[in-house]
Amino acid sequence: MALSLWSCKNPDTRVTLDDLVLHYGGEKYYNSTISYTVNNFKYAVDRDGYRVGLSLIESNREDDQLKSILENGILSEYLNDSLRNVDSDNYLKKSHLSNFTYSNSIPFVLTSNDMEIDSVGFITKGTNKYQFIKVKTKFVRDIDINEFYLYIDPTTKDIMYVSQKFVTESKVPRIKRYYNHRTINGIRFADYTQFVAKEDTIDTPDLIKYFNAETLKPFSEIKFEDIEVIFKN
Repeated sequence: MALSLWSCKNPDTRVTLDDLVLHYGGEKYYNSTISYTVNNFKYAVDRDGYRVGLSLIESNREDDQLKSILENGILSEYLNDSLRNVDSDNYLKKSHLSNFTYSNSIPFVLTSNDMEIDSVGFITKGTNKYQFIKVKTKFVRDIDINEFYLYIDPTTKDIMYVSQKFVTESKVPRIKRYYNHRTINGIRFADYTQFVAKEDTIDTPDLIKYFNAETLKPFSEIKFEDIEVIFKN
């Protein structure tokens, strides 16, 4: 597969991270409640400025509903609206809720104070040209670095691929291919397929280079359904 890479030297031709945030919904995103269903699990992300509340609703065959709420690092669970006695430090549930919703809040979460833009440029993949922006967490001693490569269609400003090493979720680099881009009440969404290397781990920036059936395998399919976006006054 042909792939070429070069630096973006003309700042007037660049799509900035701020441009992406505006394209994907702008400042109103930070004061909203967004809910969606993925694989029969219903998620909700409630944002009020810097405060973020996360919830997950699971249902069984008997139509029992288990609702998990994560706010300020504290996990609460309700079974059919009745509070359950649970371990508020349930690592797996807390990690899933925070990591899954974080990954699905790109590009907005990449503008936080603990992130920095490392590099920008363009690549050609086949007949397509993409701009890339690499964003990573700022250096903190003894803390692993998260890194995200956003590959953007410079014409539509849609994110088409994201290569990531999101160590709080997995230390194995992954690449997401986005499709079915659409806007719901002013907020941009896209479904995606996530891929990992079949054998040896491929470094995060090289995943786009080796994006083919011989070296990568599908890891998960994420389709957003029943999307609802509500803005706060």
